[in-house]
Amino acid sequence: MTTIVLEDALDGTRTAVAVQRLLVAGYTGRDAQAVARHVDELAAAGVPRPPSTPTCYVLDPSLVTQSPVVVASNPHTSGEVEPVLVVAGSRRLLTVGSDHTDRALERHDVAAAKAACPKVVGTTSVDAASVPAEMWDELALGSVLADGSRYQDGTLAELLRPDDLLRRLPEIDLADGDVLFLGTVPAIGGLRPSPTFSGSLRLPGGPTLELAYRTVDCAGTGGIRMAKPEIELTPVEQEPWVPVPGVPGQAERILAADPAAGVATRMLRFDPGCDTSALGVLRHDFWEEVHILSGSLHDLTLDEVFGPGTYACRPPGMPHGPWRSPDGCVTFEVRYPAR
Repeated sequence: MTTIVLEDALDGTRTAVAVQRLLVAGYTGRDAQAVARHVDELAAAGVPRPPSTPTCYVLDPSLVTQSPVVVASNPHTSGEVEPVLVVAGSRRLLTVGSDHTDRALERHDVAAAKAACPKVVGTTSVDAASVPAEMWDELALGSVLADGSRYQDGTLAELLRPDDLLRRLPEIDLADGDVLFLGTVPAIGGLRPSPTFSGSLRLPGGPTLELAYRTVDCAGTGGIRMAKPEIELTPVEQEPWVPVPGVPGQAERILAADPAAGVATRMLRFDPGCDTSALGVLRHDFWEEVHILSGSLHDLTLDEVFGPGTYACRPPGMPHGPWRSPDGCVTFEVRYPAR
């Protein structure tokens, strides 16, 4: 199950949400005539017409990610910045997202095109209830491409408000764990790919919610290349424990590393009482596999304790931690790049 962690942009509190449903609303413009013209333009370009406007695509919740790396199956994908509602218990959290979509596939099947790509959400949020109704239309939505050009620039006045949208989509009854993408504003100069994408949702007089990621085309040439050394079965004790910089109470035993790729196989030791709260929630742009060999770790965000024999496989961007280890812990970790 995919879990995302959102930090309140105002007070810093963290909320972990186990994603149950991913809902991507489309054709959510407030101007019905403009939406109709847009549908006609897309149809002329070969994009199938939606069954209704607005419409909603129910997608695999595992597509939701907070990764700084999006792996695409071809070079014809691109993002679009959107406001996003995340339901956490009785609360609705507002964050920013990118409806990354396969544009080549979109010409044949919009739902399949959306389902072909991850949906990126930001790491900060505000309580949607704290945004006054009269302020909603002033929220500014924008995105920027790798060359620094402005890709999207608008306000939420161009989109249906959430309550209006939900009234027009009665089949969608929001529940705990739902992630709802609310639609987007037009791309300046038309849709096009970019190796990096950054989006923002700015609250007037308040914080700006942001996301940024790069796209890797897994169909391209190359692949994962690591220059780790050749090592036959060797006692791990011959490698010393070295303090982890900036993390009191942690030491690592590097078993093999590729400094150029920035990845390593290591053992990580938490001294009794080690607390990584100062680091906050961790996210990184590489894959990581972790096996707890001894002791235990208390995940302070999930409020769960994990002991020997437990294992994690973390894609790039997956939130985890911070940790506290009252009695100490030793883990075995393998890291490798997204590409």
